[in-house]
Amino acid sequence: MREEILQKIHEGHQGQVKCKLRERECVYWPDMNRDIERETAKCTTCQKHMRSQQKEPMAQMELPTRPWQIIGTDLFHLNSQTYLAVANYFSKFPIVRKMPEHCTSKAVNALKEIFAEYGISDTIRNDNGPQYDCESFACFTREWSIEHITSSPHFPESNGFIERTIQTLKQTMKKALESGSDVLMALLTLRTTPIDSHLPSPAEILQGVPQTMQEDL
Repeated sequence: MREEILQKIHEGHQGQVKCKLRERECVYWPDMNRDIERETAKCTTCQKHMRSQQKEPMAQMELPTRPWQIIGTDLFHLNSQTYLAVANYFSKFPIVRKMPEHCTSKAVNALKEIFAEYGISDTIRNDNGPQYDCESFACFTREWSIEHITSSPHFPESNGFIERTIQTLKQTMKKALESGSDVLMALLTLRTTPIDSHLPSPAEILQGVPQTMQEDL
């Protein structure tokens, strides 16, 4: 069953490191890491989207102490479609909502739906885009008692967390579309893969992490 399991581990085209983190959660066989390296090396989709050089991560301005306390949000475009991305700073759990073409007034409704499902955050971080820099968004944050922090218009990179999240989301969705895979399954794989060798998956952290893991956080 090794080939079948390899296909499951490789779901979402997350690359060698993330695939190895996934397999260590549930399976083992001799030379398993070598098999994963072979699987990702022969995948044209993974090779096409491999990052040649990763930028040094930016320092986070404020460290949350619990899930869903601080979220980042922004819009991104993929294949002529607009999407709203929302990510939790504590767990790195990403949420994607497809938006209509004229979405300035729709961002508020989408965020309300997300908050209705996951709870209201204390703080929202985003850029100074028109969907956020308007009276309807200001009214929304006041009524829902949410602190709204925007990045500098001259330094949008200060919202680096959500920018990196969007890069990951776009890469995940592109790989799924190009390989004919299920985009929703690829996003599920992204959310349920351990962050690194010390931290569990974004889904586990968001829903409640064991006490032994909280020390690492």
